[in-house]
This record gives sequence, structure tokens and C-alpha cells, in this order.
Amino acid sequence: MREVFERDVIGSGARRTVLVTHEVTGADHVIEVRSDQEQWRGHGPDAFAALEDVRRALEASGWLLAVEGARADAVVSRMGRQMSGGSQVYRVRTGVPADFPTRDVFDVNEEGLATVAEQRAATDAWFASLGRP
Repeated sequence: MREVFERDVIGSGARRTVLVTHEVTGADHVIEVRSDQEQWRGHGPDAFAALEDVRRALEASGWLLAVEGARADAVVSRMGRQMSGGSQVYRVRTGVPADFPTRDVFDVNEEGLATVAEQRAATDAWFASLGRP
């Protein structure tokens, strides 16, 4: 399976349109992000893990990818990783269990973007607000 689409990266008051390719080969998900000047690549066992990997590379260059899966409040469930290959996330709120609808990790989004570390901290805080470790 291979998907190709345009998205934006945002950083330091700048915006750039990039080409995003998501390819699944066996159990490996590969995400490639290309601009006119640069290229970044991420791998993982599912779409969300590969997205985290490529986001780390983008962050090192000062960019955030403007997609649903990069929101601070985007959480992928363990079951979602298994059922959808990590391609669906929930938007969560403190103290409230995750609920539908889910959103595709690659859907366009510019609000609430976070680094991978910020997103993980927000996810940990959300779990703690539910009394889960």
C-alpha cells in the first residue's frame, strides 16, 4: 500500500508545503517527507510510530508536520495500532476517556501541534487523569 499527499510543515513563523509518502511493506511502515530543499524519513511497526520517527527528524530541522497525528491531544490506542495499523487517533481531554470519532493521523490539522516529547507528556498526563499508569 502506498499513499501520497501534500501537507504543510510549520516552524519559526514559516510554512512550507511538502510531499508526504506513506508506504507499507510487510510489517514496516515508512513515511517520507520531501520539500524542494530537504527530505526526511521515518520507519516504524505502524503508521503512528513511523509518524513519530519522521516528526523527530522534522523537529531537528525546526519543523512541525501539520497533521492530526501531531496534535498534543492525539492518542493512538493499543487496539487501534492493531486494527488500523496505527492510522487512527483519538482527540482526548483531561479526565475524559477516549471516545469516537477517530481521525486519520494524516488528516490536515494546524491546531494544537506539538513535538513528539510534548505529545508523549500530554498522553502520560491524560492517562494519569484517568487513574491509569
